[in-house]
Amino acid sequence: NRIGKAMHRATASTSDVLRNVTASPGAPPLSQFLLENQRDLSASTFGAVSLHGTADSPSMVLWFKARGYHAFPTIVNLWNRVRLEVLGFGDAKVQACSHPLPKTRAMLQEELTGNHQIFTDLTVAITIVLAMAFIPASFVVFLVHERASSGKHQQLLSGLSPLLYWLGTYTWDVINMLLPIFLCWFLCIGFGLDAYSGRNAPAILMLMLAYGVSMTPLMYTFTPLFSVPSTAYVTMICLNIFFGTTSILASAVMDAYSAQLPDVRVAHKITSALFPWLLPNYCLGRGFMEVAANHYRAWISGQLEGHCPLGEGECLIDPLSWKVAGQYVVKMLIMAPAWFAVCLLIEWQFFIPACRAVLRRVGCRTR
Repeated sequence: NRIGKAMHRATASTSDVLRNVTASPGAPPLSQFLLENQRDLSASTFGAVSLHGTADSPSMVLWFKARGYHAFPTIVNLWNRVRLEVLGFGDAKVQACSHPLPKTRAMLQEELTGNHQIFTDLTVAITIVLAMAFIPASFVVFLVHERASSGKHQQLLSGLSPLLYWLGTYTWDVINMLLPIFLCWFLCIGFGLDAYSGRNAPAILMLMLAYGVSMTPLMYTFTPLFSVPSTAYVTMICLNIFFGTTSILASAVMDAYSAQLPDVRVAHKITSALFPWLLPNYCLGRGFMEVAANHYRAWISGQLEGHCPLGEGECLIDPLSWKVAGQYVVKMLIMAPAWFAVCLLIEWQFFIPACRAVLRRVGCRTR
């Protein structure tokens, strides 16, 4: 009784709550109580005390939650305060200070992979790339329908120049793409994805905006190949998903093995030089991965008390810098006028003479 009353007095001045759960007659032992109520106690209980023995020779068992790093020193400090009061030092207090040791690289890697944080962020990046593949592909449907029904031809005969036609179409499609872009951005922030919110939110928004600006004219270049809108829509979705996922995954795999395999290193250099200037969906997914990787480098540096294992200045980098997302944003913004110019050249039949010359040469050789 003296020990129990001392414990209640020791916790009276704190925000901790001490419940007597086994004092009633017929109550189960504390170990059984903890096992039977582990779901209810998992979120709010970090320690327990069980008393045994007699009044002349009492014994005590301290229970603590292993996942609560400060639970063990807290419960030991509670017992020390109780002992002082039982010994007659009621005015004495014991103040405990606990600071965990710095985590090793193995512990940090185990935490990251054990909680599936990196895999979750990678899945989110690929999912956004897959979702974004549907939106630019839908822009082709109206263009193919307008060309197949001679609606575009009537507009051009009425005096509308091809440049104004494509500028108006491009402006309207980019405005329509702003809604899903901001919706995805708000979802990343609302669900608290650390790698894609907070200080990383502006970089994520810029990546998606640059993707919408550059992917739209790329879709325009394929409209002359189709005469059925539904066929064009399904085909462009499949192409976007295929080239987006394969380019991102291939680049990630080659990143991991390029240092060990010389042949992979050569292919990695070629793809790293070509993909960012041709595929906006690759830039979007790769930019997401770089932002997430930069976030975890900064997180590891914070866990190591400011020490960066990759070298000085390699962990705390601005997400919009050239090394992280800046290069992909700039390349997509350069791709936008380039693909739009290709679309206009196709409209003006710039490539038809060259194609005819190639076909003639092939026909002469086959003869």
